[in-house]
Amino acid sequence: MPFLQLFTTLSRSQVPENLGQVLAQTLSTTMRNKPLERICVHISTDQLIFSGSHNETNGPLAYGVLRSIGSVELEDNRRTVEAITRIIHEQLKVPQQEIRFLFDDYSPEKVAMNGKVVTDILAGK
Repeated sequence: MPFLQLFTTLSRSQVPENLGQVLAQTLSTTMRNKPLERICVHISTDQLIFSGSHNETNGPLAYGVLRSIGSVELEDNRRTVEAITRIIHEQLKVPQQEIRFLFDDYSPEKVAMNGKVVTDILAGK
């Protein structure tokens, strides 16, 4: 169950309507064993973000936090960050040097869906 939170300084009107779907579809192909129906994307616009390397003439900023049960090992992260960075750069015009990512690997007891902890779902409870 990957969760991608994307934060950007851009306004809501600058974000294409289909960006969430595009990002979800990309994650379903770059991450191992993560079908589209289990992926959640949350895009937060109009954020106040500061980066020490950024100044007002650099343009917009974006950073993402990807949380998942598994599929956040080095090779997965390389494929994913390359693809997601390309999409953010192309669709939002955020310079690649102003896009940052964090990856979190969660254990099944720390994630829930359909009113159940994933550990219980995997155990058939």
